[in-house]
Amino acid sequence: MMPLLTPTDVRGSSRLPHPNPERERERQERQDLLDENRRLTAELDRLAEENLALREAAAIWIRLYEKQLERANEAQRPARNPRPMFGR
Repeated sequence: MMPLLTPTDVRGSSRLPHPNPERERERQERQDLLDENRRLTAELDRLAEENLALREAAAIWIRLYEKQLERANEAQRPARNPRPMFGR
């Protein structure tokens, strides 16, 4: 009598290609570069937003400084028609 074959008895070559260690290393390097590129792009976006916020804050401070300087200059100018201290 002939033995019955089961799926575990059937052995054949796999249709999947054998993994190439060099290709796997290159694939991993590409993936690492893509991840790094995403991180750098996100960092650039964050820095651009921070730069804009700092520019806006600087513009506010400049306007405040200029107004204060103008007030100080006005306070130091002599009155146009000064009155005598002791009436004449």
